[in-house]
Amino acid sequence: MMAPNLSNTRLLLGKRKEKEMKRVLVFVCLFCTTQFSYANGSSGWRGIKHIKAEGTMATLIYPDTAFLNPDNCGRSDFALINFTDPAKQDKVSIALAAFMGGKKINSWFAGCQDTPWGYSVPVMYNITIG
Repeated sequence: MMAPNLSNTRLLLGKRKEKEMKRVLVFVCLFCTTQFSYANGSSGWRGIKHIKAEGTMATLIYPDTAFLNPDNCGRSDFALINFTDPAKQDKVSIALAAFMGGKKINSWFAGCQDTPWGYSVPVMYNITIG
């Protein structure tokens, strides 16, 4: 019986590892791009001046200074959390905690939404308290 050729075995294992690493890299790239495909830009860290629930439309978050406006919405002196957003309770809870604790928030925006007042405002994709 012949001994196995170790150089061929190492080469085969090396190719398998290389192939597996390429798969992992593709997965990471796809994951990263999908995580941020809905979020267009940061609001910047801002304190909260006040919070307002507006009818059946949204909760409005008013910063102490205007949010950054990466999507060029009509106004950026407030942003909204839609009542239809599945994570609205979590987002509003974080905003209230920041307001009550005097902490700043940072949010990623996902486009603009028209308002009944004739201009568009940023839509909060997520919110971070800091």
